[in-house]
Amino acid sequence: MTVFDAYQVQTKLWETISSGEHRIIGFGGGIRGTKTWGTMLAVFALCRIFPRSRWAIVRKDLPTLRRNTVPSFNKLREELGTDFVGEINGTTWTATCKNGSEIIFFPESLDIDPDLSRWKGLEVNGFILEEADELAEKSYYKAIERAGAWLVPRGGLQPPAFVLCTFNPCANWPKHVFYEPWKNGSIAAPYAFIPATQADNPSISDAQREAWKSLPESEYNRFVMGDWESMAGRYYDTIDPRIHLIERSALPERLPQYWSYWGAFDWGYSHWAPFGYLAEDTDGNEYVLDTLWQRRQQDAEYASAIRASAPHQKCLDMVYAGGDCWAKPTARGGSGVSTYDVFLRSGILLRRADQDRANGGRALRRAFAFKRDENRFTQPPKFFLVKTEGNKRLLNQLLEIMPDPDKPNEPLKVNADSEGRGGDDGADMLRYGIASKRRAPSEPEAEVDDSNPFSDPALREAAAAPPRARRQVPVGVDLLDPDYGAF
Repeated sequence: MTVFDAYQVQTKLWETISSGEHRIIGFGGGIRGTKTWGTMLAVFALCRIFPRSRWAIVRKDLPTLRRNTVPSFNKLREELGTDFVGEINGTTWTATCKNGSEIIFFPESLDIDPDLSRWKGLEVNGFILEEADELAEKSYYKAIERAGAWLVPRGGLQPPAFVLCTFNPCANWPKHVFYEPWKNGSIAAPYAFIPATQADNPSISDAQREAWKSLPESEYNRFVMGDWESMAGRYYDTIDPRIHLIERSALPERLPQYWSYWGAFDWGYSHWAPFGYLAEDTDGNEYVLDTLWQRRQQDAEYASAIRASAPHQKCLDMVYAGGDCWAKPTARGGSGVSTYDVFLRSGILLRRADQDRANGGRALRRAFAFKRDENRFTQPPKFFLVKTEGNKRLLNQLLEIMPDPDKPNEPLKVNADSEGRGGDDGADMLRYGIASKRRAPSEPEAEVDDSNPFSDPALREAAAAPPRARRQVPVGVDLLDPDYGAF
């Protein structure tokens, strides 16, 4: 057996794994950063330390496994000069070690298995999510769920449930799970992030490094230098969490009655049904006061929670919502009563939102836009999210939205899985709230059914008003109540 001389960054990876503190580890940040060999070496070692253990290496599809991962695996076996890890069985896509440990090559195959049904029977002790930036966020969560599902037989030593993720700089979930917490110093066990770029790989020739310099600047900075900040590609690329996420203390302790308030809602059942509470001050600054995330509830339950959670009750006077809120479900014993009807009875007035994805996307990008030089803002930011758990979740979702490759002017549609993971429901909700508020006043669409027993003439009149007229008082509210409007 050949002694393998690990690079310094690979040694750091193993030290992090063996520390006993970290189980979910990000490793990488650029091409040729030794991330593939580093994680495979770690799995080879885990197979030897824990006999009869099982580990899965995941790539986005089988062709990618064959083209990229399998050659790296075979080359590493050859480099180590050992037959401890056996060859890959092309039928089962499994390599078996001499002590009974197994390495499974597992394609994500999201196109043929969007609900990740194949993962449900996957019993392993841990995972390598290879090029995790190409995998869906729900696959990452599924890996956390399934890691440790394999119980080592015959009383064998049970290993920790590791999830090792490799990736390049990206705009989707690895950035927010690993890179950003590491950068701001908040990453904590069981998570860890170890940067690895070509600078950590001494085997790269000077000729190769020189050839990379002919790449476009953005590609060179991203893939060669591992520069996350210069990376483009996000649809909402005007968002900067350091600028747009603000503390509640930046607003008046008691929100003024004279501010403008409105809401936004994207109905869902299996998917999330987020509700956004929005406000605008007299200087034109707009705020998302909070976002309430609900799912798998009846409309009356949604409405009750929305009212109870409102940071200001005027947010319920005019709420921009998707067209499905006016549907009257009758299939499978449906009541035939729309969400609009139920919400109206609770004093929440829904108005049809502008759902055009291109218009809404542009409106939201403009809302977040700002400009500054080194010392000052030349165009100050005017749109902010108050730092709440609901808004932080909304912000993370906005940061993950990519352009539609077929319609680059539109944000890509992303559906949550059956367990509510992933998706773009919060982003859709905020689009409704911003695009609908800013559209030019026009003749309102018919949105009140005269046969509706809950209709109220005053509320119908409010619904027909231009978008900025949001001063109607919801049913049951006493304007003389000193607590009305308190945050």
